[in-house]
Amino acid sequence: MNRLLLLGWLVSGAAFAHRPYFSEEGNSDLSQAFEVEDPDISMVLYGELTCGADQLWLTFETGVDYSLYIQLGVPEIERLEDFRPSLALLHPSLPNVDEDLPFDVPDGFGVQVWHSEGVDVADEFYEPFTQTSSWVWQEETVTLVEEGRGYLVAWNPTGWTGKAWLAVGTVEDFSGADFSDFGYWNEAVNEFHETDGSEFEDEYCEPVQEPELDAMEDDAGCSSSGSRGPVWGMWAVVLLGLQRRRRE
Repeated sequence: MNRLLLLGWLVSGAAFAHRPYFSEEGNSDLSQAFEVEDPDISMVLYGELTCGADQLWLTFETGVDYSLYIQLGVPEIERLEDFRPSLALLHPSLPNVDEDLPFDVPDGFGVQVWHSEGVDVADEFYEPFTQTSSWVWQEETVTLVEEGRGYLVAWNPTGWTGKAWLAVGTVEDFSGADFSDFGYWNEAVNEFHETDGSEFEDEYCEPVQEPELDAMEDDAGCSSSGSRGPVWGMWAVVLLGLQRRRRE
């Protein structure tokens, strides 16, 4: 991108609303959550939800009585029009929730959950620098009364693959970025939004089935009885031979 044009965008204040980061299926559980250095600084984490990595996680530290601003969005792509991800916030300040979740909640943490399935219309967000659009399914500000570590996680409860992004913070800060960063961000965000007309097919991820206890017992029985057969057969041959010797 031309540097003068880029500088014009920045001076006019029409740059990214969030500083962008990109997950490569490495932020798919709590242990690999993307580390947010400062949840006050506006940032967004783009990620694909696949069968191998069906969750998108980020983590942050907060102080006492901290107001956390969060967003959950989906790139405005025709094939994702019915894609409805869910969002959960984990933090020691929150109460326990009586709801089945696709992940374990660590001890000492409570949860707040939002489901996009119950939202009739998403807010539309247009990012002028990259000229890309998104559907914002959740936009919340939550007061966390205790200090401590928190987590955000997005997933699709229907089991279909897709794309989503998580954002926190309201303070725009691009200090330390240079022109090459903005060029890369522009290209990567457009690739995420599939603005080049690329066509992708979504998949349905079959849930992992736990083996049934009865089936395990049947299999164990068959395996065990099968191992006994040759042993008893061998002893039968030996006994028959001994009887023949005595007769002789």
